[in-house]
Amino acid sequence: MDQLIQAAYNSRVSNLPNSISLAEEALQKAISIHYTSAEAAIRNQLSLFYFIQCDFEKSLAYAHEALVFFKQENDRKGIALAKYNIGSTYYRTDNFSKGLSFMLQSLKIFEELNDPHNMARVLKSIGTVYEYFQDYSSAEQTYWRCVETSRKINDLNSESNAYNPLSGLYLKQGKIEEAHTLVETSIALKEKTGDTRGLAFSIYARSKVFVLRENTKKLKLIC
Repeated sequence: MDQLIQAAYNSRVSNLPNSISLAEEALQKAISIHYTSAEAAIRNQLSLFYFIQCDFEKSLAYAHEALVFFKQENDRKGIALAKYNIGSTYYRTDNFSKGLSFMLQSLKIFEELNDPHNMARVLKSIGTVYEYFQDYSSAEQTYWRCVETSRKINDLNSESNAYNPLSGLYLKQGKIEEAHTLVETSIALKEKTGDTRGLAFSIYARSKVFVLRENTKKLKLIC
């Protein structure tokens, strides 16, 4: 069962339908032997897979089921992970206030557990919600908390992931050079970690900086 769970997670990027199939198989095995803690973990994993597939109804259902099982097992880390999945799904389905509420609950538990890896992940998502609400001050503070938390555990990928939304936030405020510095830092970190997908996002962010910079130069010439 553990092999099925790991294989499901490993293939999520290259073959998501296979991940779902493997996880469903593992879930049936867990149910058949009343392996409650495994049931909770697998349901939460399926929530993630369906979230990636943009089937938010199933993602939310599995996350809520996982939360029930985690509570029965008094698994606080599991509870935090399930609440994060629930919050992320609510956010993607335009239920922003509910999404933020679950994310903040998740963050509080990870803080109590002293789990900086998951803290950083949740902080970045919370920053995104604050940005949606145009609470740019809270968004900026939260993104920088993500950066600082990531640095403490030398998680270069997580650190670089926070720089892209920060650069976008600075662009909205007209801070073009600050945004450019952050994007270039993100690109350098992505190249160092070998995160090709993340590098693509960073390069895209760089293009937005360059476009706005050129438009600003043209505007100054016209004026």
